[in-house]
Amino acid sequence: MDKEVGKAPRWYFGGISCSIAACCTHPLDMMKVHLQTHTSAQKLSIFGSLITVAKSRGVLSLYNGLSASVSRESVYSGFRFAVFDMLRPHPGQEAHSFLMKVLTAAGAGAAGGFVGAPLDLVNVRMLNDVKAGATTARRYKHVFDGLVRICREEHPQNLYNGATMVVIRAICITVGQLSFYHQVKETLLGFDWFEDTIPTHLLCSAVAVGQRKFLLNFTRKFKKRICILPSNCRRVRQQR
Repeated sequence: MDKEVGKAPRWYFGGISCSIAACCTHPLDMMKVHLQTHTSAQKLSIFGSLITVAKSRGVLSLYNGLSASVSRESVYSGFRFAVFDMLRPHPGQEAHSFLMKVLTAAGAGAAGGFVGAPLDLVNVRMLNDVKAGATTARRYKHVFDGLVRICREEHPQNLYNGATMVVIRAICITVGQLSFYHQVKETLLGFDWFEDTIPTHLLCSAVAVGQRKFLLNFTRKFKKRICILPSNCRRVRQQR
């Protein structure tokens, strides 16, 4: 019994691990935003952008907005892992069906996305400052300064600008990560040649990452369609 309790997952491990990952990938996230918002005809590569920013603004500038990124992952990821852990069946209880796993993960993702939406907004704005001009850069000192200034200079309601896509993305990530992970794990442990060991966990994680990637591609295409739709509508009106 003690052995089973020792293997019980802790929801806060998810928030901690995502925060550590954010520290490692923050420069790449900054370059991703930089490339996505690049409007010049000149083509840029992610490594070329990293070198350019490091030379012009210093290596430490690659970590501008790190406080927002870590805060976002701590709150957003920690919250959705906590909700999923609270709703899922625990040892000794009857396992959920796959549909219930998906619904539980979707609810946890929606809750985490809604709670983390303001932090995600500040994070994106701080990442975008690397390419913004002197007159357009917001220059938030840290995540809390960003939250306060949005409420003071704009409106508290603006903290949830883009929250719909944040919630949809969080639902897809959580469904791909958690529901598929637990379903694949239960299926594999039903065979005699699989045990509850690290290789089994790694295999389940690999499958979950693949499903997460598939679902995220769907949301990206959906987001692009939303962004393209207004210009298409205007073009149709002009033709009429």
